[in-house]
Amino acid sequence: MPAHRPTHRAVTGYTMIELVLVIVIIGIMGGVGAQVFSSGLTAYTTTAASLDELNQLRFGMERIARELREIRYTAGAAQIVTPFSATQITFTNNDGNVVTLTTSIPNITLAYTTPAASATLLRNITALSLAYKQNDGATAATATNNLGFVDITVSAQVASGVYTRSTRVAMRSL
Repeated sequence: MPAHRPTHRAVTGYTMIELVLVIVIIGIMGGVGAQVFSSGLTAYTTTAASLDELNQLRFGMERIARELREIRYTAGAAQIVTPFSATQITFTNNDGNVVTLTTSIPNITLAYTTPAASATLLRNITALSLAYKQNDGATAATATNNLGFVDITVSAQVASGVYTRSTRVAMRSL
């Protein structure tokens, strides 16, 4: 009778070294993936914040322009209460309300007399400049009866730096 030899089956599976190597490789790939995801999320957040601040600046500039177009004219002269100032203007609008636009860096404030109200129009402002021009658009206005344009320039601090926006408002001297 032949001698019976035990048969060894082939051992299947992974060695401990193979398992550790797979875990290390997955960890490295996960770390790299997390860095890419994190930098993408940071870029998105920064861009979204900048766009929001730029939209607020655009809205504020449009509001300032709309208010200035409402300056009341009497006998051919704009009803501006304050002398021509580069950082503030107070005027009477077509409804008879006195409107004041002032700068106290970093804010621009808009105030009305009736009803008595004041609100911050823009935040994070680094500069406001108002330039008053005659009807030719180049010569500086010297009196309210020769005011044709107001040039507005606002600089604002946004996440990506300082952004400057300018606009020219034509007066409605009816």
